[in-house]
Order: sequence, then structure tokens, then C-alpha cells
Amino acid sequence: MTDMYEEQAARERRASIARIERAMDDERAEQRRRMGILDSVASDIGQYRTEYQNRMQNMGSAVMEISRHDLPDGADDPMVEATHTINRFEDEGQRVANAALQRIEEIRENLDRAHRQHMRDLEDEMEATGKGDGDRG
Repeated sequence: MTDMYEEQAARERRASIARIERAMDDERAEQRRRMGILDSVASDIGQYRTEYQNRMQNMGSAVMEISRHDLPDGADDPMVEATHTINRFEDEGQRVANAALQRIEEIRENLDRAHRQHMRDLEDEMEATGKGDGDRG
């Protein structure tokens, strides 16, 4: 009778270990998915930032080209103002993009920390279940 209980306990322990291992595999896959999304968003922001910067520089170059021509007195004032406005937009675009990338990095760190904690919890559960007592899941 004792053998039957021991066999049942061993089966339950192996089932628990298998469940925990599946949970660990699922957590790893989910972490890869989450990080992939963050990498994609960060890449998009970087591309948008570069594109925005290029557009602002092109507009600035166009304004500078126009201002090189002989303009009536006072006509260059709007050109100077336009250049300052473009520079301000470019700076603001850079600040926004950099802030977004910084926030993504913070999210990445928080997700990584949560992932490591979850994996430690699963490892503790695995240890408490008795893996290592000769069982292989």
C-alpha cells in the first residue's frame, strides 16, 4: 500500500515539475515577445526621429537658400524667424523622441526585473516540489 502512495506522490511531483517547466517556457516566450515589441517600437521611434530631423534640416536649407537671394529690405526677417522656428521644432522633436526612447528603456528594465523575479519564483516552486530528488521532468 505504501508503494502505491509513493508512486502516486512521484507521479504528482513529476506532473507538478512538468507544469512548472511549461510555465517557465511560456514565461521565456512571453518575455521574448514583449522585448521584441519594445525593440520594434524603439526602432520606429529612432527612424521617425531621423526622418523628422532630416525634414527639419531640409526646410532649414530651403529657407537659407531663399534668404541668399537679394531680398527687399526687411524681407529677410521672416526668413530668420522661420529658421529659428524650424530649429525649435527640430530641438523639440529630438527631446520628444529621446524621452520616448528613455521611457522604453525604463519599461524594458521593469519587464526584465519582473521576468527575473517570476523565473526565480518558478525555480523556487520547482525546488519545493522536489526536482533534484532523483526526478526528471
